[in-house]
Amino acid sequence: MDKENTISVIVAALNEESRLEPTVQKAVASAKRFFADYEVLIFNDGSVDRTGEIADRLEAGSEKIRAFHHARPRNLGGVFRHGVKQAAMKYLVLINGKNDVTAESLSAIFSLRGKTDLVVPYIQNEKERSLPRRIVSRTFTFLLNICFGMRLRYFNDSVLHLRENLLKIDIRTDSYAFQAEALIKLIKNGCSYVEVGVNNRFEKGVATKAFRWKNVKGVARFFILTMRDVYFPKTK
Repeated sequence: MDKENTISVIVAALNEESRLEPTVQKAVASAKRFFADYEVLIFNDGSVDRTGEIADRLEAGSEKIRAFHHARPRNLGGVFRHGVKQAAMKYLVLINGKNDVTAESLSAIFSLRGKTDLVVPYIQNEKERSLPRRIVSRTFTFLLNICFGMRLRYFNDSVLHLRENLLKIDIRTDSYAFQAEALIKLIKNGCSYVEVGVNNRFEKGVATKAFRWKNVKGVARFFILTMRDVYFPKTK
């Protein structure tokens, strides 16, 4: 086995009983195509439907799949941090259990493995999102680029990481800004990256959760703490 070409796929699932299995099947197919070995880590993040049951069934059917259960939702950032600790492979990526990442997108991301430290996707079919969601996304990206001296087109998609690099940084947020925090800290630490355009699948008629107080508070906390970590690091 080529230990330099292995991947841990983290699947975050909150009440995704109808979409978890096709998401995992897609992840397995893509991992087999591009990597010598793989594992899929399913995180049932406090679901109240059959997501946990399906995760356990998938685990029982394959030695490459492991299921983890959170009694309460830890959100995407919490799942990511837990996944980094549990992962055993060289590369690592998180995808959402709602089956929004397409096979073509995974192929575009995985095909660039080994080129740089990070493969950073950006959404090409953004116009398929609702207008409020596009406004939030563009504002978020603009502010992060300005405040942290970055030049990324997007911060919140399924970034392909080297696990060893993630172990060197402290990701504090449990909010959906976890990927932005990781990218900012890794790139500031000298990690190289390449961007790749992807087309994701979006649900029509689903309102954005970005304006919920819990999410607003989580992102605000991420911003303040990341500013402090980057510009005013603690001296040992």
